[in-house]
Amino acid sequence: MSVTDSTANQREKAVAFIVARLSSSRLPAKQLKRIGDKPLLQWIIERLTDCRELDQIVIATVAEEANLALKHYADEQGIPCFWYQGEVDHVTTRLRRAAEEYRADICLLISGDCPLVDTTAIDLLVRTMRSHPGAEVLAVGKREAKACMLEGVHVARLAAWQRADDLSTRPEQKEHQFPVIGQQPQLFSWHKVLLPEKFYAEKHRLSVDTRADLEFMNTLHERLTAGRRDFTLDEVLKQLDAEPALRDINSHVHQRRLIERGNKVLFVTDAGGGYGLGHLMRSIELATQLTERKGWTATFLVDDAAAQSTLEAHGFTTHWGAFARAPRTSKAAEPADFQILCRKHSLLIIDIFDQRGAAEDWRKNLPETLTVVSLGNAQPWAEAADMLIMPGYCRIPENLATLGKKGEIIILQGPENLILRREITRSRPADKDLDLLVYLHNDRARSAVANFAAAAGLKCVVLKAFSATIPELMSRAKIYLSGFGISSYEALALKALPVCWPHSQVNKRDALNFYARLNITPRLIRQPEQLAECILPLPSGTDDNLPAVQDGSPHIVEKIAQLLDSRRR
Repeated sequence: MSVTDSTANQREKAVAFIVARLSSSRLPAKQLKRIGDKPLLQWIIERLTDCRELDQIVIATVAEEANLALKHYADEQGIPCFWYQGEVDHVTTRLRRAAEEYRADICLLISGDCPLVDTTAIDLLVRTMRSHPGAEVLAVGKREAKACMLEGVHVARLAAWQRADDLSTRPEQKEHQFPVIGQQPQLFSWHKVLLPEKFYAEKHRLSVDTRADLEFMNTLHERLTAGRRDFTLDEVLKQLDAEPALRDINSHVHQRRLIERGNKVLFVTDAGGGYGLGHLMRSIELATQLTERKGWTATFLVDDAAAQSTLEAHGFTTHWGAFARAPRTSKAAEPADFQILCRKHSLLIIDIFDQRGAAEDWRKNLPETLTVVSLGNAQPWAEAADMLIMPGYCRIPENLATLGKKGEIIILQGPENLILRREITRSRPADKDLDLLVYLHNDRARSAVANFAAAAGLKCVVLKAFSATIPELMSRAKIYLSGFGISSYEALALKALPVCWPHSQVNKRDALNFYARLNITPRLIRQPEQLAECILPLPSGTDDNLPAVQDGSPHIVEKIAQLLDSRRR
């Protein structure tokens, strides 16, 4: 850091306190998530290190085991870490104690989720504060209708932080970053400052709280570096002005209010082994949408190690277990108590695969306040749910349809209730240079298709397991062959013709209903001998005659929110 010379002890000491915790409810460990080639936190530290007016940089965190990685990171960077031993949610006291310990005269609160901190702007703010000794708090003003886009920066003198902490008597005042200063501005002396015009623009989120925010930042980083431009605040604002559609990536993310009741959602999902990962990926997308659009938190109950790793990579907390069956064994985890977990949540979403014998009174021992949603499963146990979501055109048994007509269960069905992964919706149909993409669970079926494709001279990719490359391969494929399921709709979204080789009578029935409702000529394989008639002749290029399908996740999120609101009344 460019710490000033011997005159430093004659001026007010300016310290930047980076506020960070790794136990964020919406995107855990977000400070260590990568934007481009480095962690989010590294972007902040490097920008602050270049400031000429700062005397010290401190990471201010809480004494939790989850935050030990922050402490180690600070050591690696050669900067102090204030390890607060008090109440986890008392942010104002944590910052006050940090400022007192490091003898800061001018205190800069730097949010640990805002990577676009600007060096020149920080220097200007500190110089302004030093030149106005009577001011306790800096207020950065607007320019006409434009907002200042320097997010996550608050500048005040130590006395202001001490008084604000004393005045913060309610929990919501303690657990946020000095909101009482804005609530009672008359108790503080202010100085208004304008930053250079390049830092002003139409208001948009530049903080990272969710997966969509992280995707937004990485997309900007890719755009800028591809054009040999720096990932800086002013360059980001120029890019958003030139390409406003980029704002759509995270414009839907809910900004939490000071006082807000957030729901806790428990997903129970079958995944791995014979279940595959299709249901898991669908549940991940819905959980992500609930997190981003409503600010809720989501936890998963699964009993597959690969599923746990996938969920943790997406930022979700997991527990080991299953619904209405014995969980698969694990050396690494003890099964969680399903009933205890349910008591800690307000919403239970069950996305399971096979039939099982859940007792008729399985809800008896669960909290009455718990709302239950069955996702993609209309077995008899689902009669006890409050909502049944059947994405697409799956058939609903008469007993459940009757309950829906009576208003005893809410049923969401049809194309407007499809859940399409963002990896699919963000992909675009490419040049169709792949004749056939195959995703089947049966070894003999896969072998038969591979032999057929080789004999017919078809360019073919056969997948043995779920792969992150599926969206890219599907966008290039003319035909997509599977046992029928969620991915058949994904194929339509990317203009690949779905061909089905059902692995059960239920699968066959649903596939035929799928073709009929979408007015597509059925292509159903029952024996290897039918491969040629169902696959040949190949479609020529992108088939624009295929029906369009769209993601219905936002619609589902609103319906679930309405359900919870109605049950509270």
